[in-house]
Amino acid sequence: MEMISDNDSAARCDAIRMITGLKDGRLLYPIIKSLQDDDLGVQQAAMDALLCYDDEAAVYNLIPLIADQRVAVKNLAQEILEKIGGSGLRLLHAHIHDRDEDVRKMIADIIGRLELPEAAPVLIEMLNDPNDNVKCSAMEGLGRITDQSIVEHLIALLGQGGWITLFAVESLGRLKNSRAVQPLVKLLNSSQSIDVQYMAIDSLSNIGGKESIAGLLEIIDFVKPEIMDIAVMGIVTMTQGNVGSVVDEFGREAFIVHLARAADNVNVSDQEDILNILQAFMSIGSSECAEEVLKLIEGIDRENQVLLNKAVEVMKETADENTLIDLLSHINQTVKLVSIRVLGLIRSGKAIPALSILFEEVERDLKKEILAAMGNIGGQNALRFISERLSCGDGHIRKSAVNALGSLASTEAIKPLLNQLHKEEYRDVIGTVVCALIEIGRRNKSQELAEGLLISLNSEKSAVREMVVRGLGELKWIDSSEHICGLLNDEDWRVRRACLEVLSCLSNTGFIENLIIAAHDEKDEVRMTVAQLLSENTDVSTATDVLIEMLEDNNDRIQLMAIEGLVRQNTPKAIPFIMRLAGSANYTVRKYSLWALGELGAYEAEHILRIAASDEDQEIHDAAIAAYNKLMSSKYVNH
Repeated sequence: MEMISDNDSAARCDAIRMITGLKDGRLLYPIIKSLQDDDLGVQQAAMDALLCYDDEAAVYNLIPLIADQRVAVKNLAQEILEKIGGSGLRLLHAHIHDRDEDVRKMIADIIGRLELPEAAPVLIEMLNDPNDNVKCSAMEGLGRITDQSIVEHLIALLGQGGWITLFAVESLGRLKNSRAVQPLVKLLNSSQSIDVQYMAIDSLSNIGGKESIAGLLEIIDFVKPEIMDIAVMGIVTMTQGNVGSVVDEFGREAFIVHLARAADNVNVSDQEDILNILQAFMSIGSSECAEEVLKLIEGIDRENQVLLNKAVEVMKETADENTLIDLLSHINQTVKLVSIRVLGLIRSGKAIPALSILFEEVERDLKKEILAAMGNIGGQNALRFISERLSCGDGHIRKSAVNALGSLASTEAIKPLLNQLHKEEYRDVIGTVVCALIEIGRRNKSQELAEGLLISLNSEKSAVREMVVRGLGELKWIDSSEHICGLLNDEDWRVRRACLEVLSCLSNTGFIENLIIAAHDEKDEVRMTVAQLLSENTDVSTATDVLIEMLEDNNDRIQLMAIEGLVRQNTPKAIPFIMRLAGSANYTVRKYSLWALGELGAYEAEHILRIAASDEDQEIHDAAIAAYNKLMSSKYVNH
């Protein structure tokens, strides 16, 4: 206590910090006094100390400070009261009629920032203050209270008029309580203010529900014409665009007119509003709607797939085939894109000539869309068009053409795809070609395809060999095992690895022998695959012998996979080898080895675990303790 009055500000600051967190009534006054200290550090320390005094005594002593002439002291007192003032709301209430308007404003700010439902009546009382700044602070404070208990208070404010009514309307919409629907509808019926009507409609839209929709329909005749568009948009928002049951009651033609105007004024960045409007046009479903949808589509960002997909869905329902074909010549690129997609979805053979012409005129992205549409349309003309694009110099276009042929899944696409497989230079396109051929193989039995894929195993391109091996694995053609085995010694390690992975799925009789040989492959990636496949094979004891051998691999990742495989197969004979690895200089190998000793019940390794439990490294320590506990618990159970 003596140090709090010390001449040295550092000593005063230290004294307050020492009592911070202690709630003692004898300390309250000295801390309050320190809040008025000339030293900023002492003031801050006093503020921190006062935060634990959340009682009326602290509030009582702090309230006078908000009238202090020193701005810093006044602000500190306000900041503390905003955090602890809830315990002294009664005392704060007693000062709402203070003669000093600045004090009244600060009281309103403090009470508002408490965000307490029980503060609502106090703030409402302050709305009658003669000072506008005090009123605004009280209003802002009410706006922060999100508890549903203030709904009735806000409803009572609807009849106040002016900006208080506007605030109450906005707050009721934010709280989204259905109790406010009828009072808001009543206000719409009686108010002549465009601002009030606009905000009431917006609040009803936020509240939503059948009652709000019915309320809006009920007051349509009373709403000023200039905000009818807002009313319609409110209905669209509440129904999420499913306006079918509302349109006739409102009036179909009038609804479309107002919806179109709402669409013209919608914010292009507001995805939810645009989705709702598009859904509304689709619910109505007429050629008039298609024209309005087009206007919306023109403003859609082509990167926004959600809106694009919705636009496609709506145009598919509202536009006819001829209109869509005509739109291919539209100046707007997004409109063209949507039309292309829809023509593909409706399989418009009639559109093929127009799409073919357009292909030569447009940028790459639209060329890809046209190829995808052709793949959906199908037929000889589409097949011929797509096949001709396989020779395009642009790899992206070739890839799209291959995907389109895959969509067709026609046996007539086999020959051009096999030809492309041998000519293609890009690895990703080669993969796409194989995927397309596999898709055809899934849907059709074709000798041409089987022979073509097997011949491709002899391709000069390693990417072709690898992809075809994987493709044969997807088709699960057992007869292909012998041909795949012939590539186990391929010069490219990716091909060798693919062969092992595919043979594991084809139940090849010599598979384990092939794995044993591959365990000595020069490439780490191949040996990793071997370790993984061996650890999954629990039927052959030879697998464990190879895994034990792989514990000595010079690649630590392979060692880890071998350890995991041996634990999975519960291999006690691996314990001596893993015990050696428990002393490895490699941190991860050592930690995994300790874990494995616990899992395998290696009682002979108890001393190793005890030593490791004293390791300075926390993770090694934890791994050793966990393994030791596992060992002891299993020992107890066995005993």
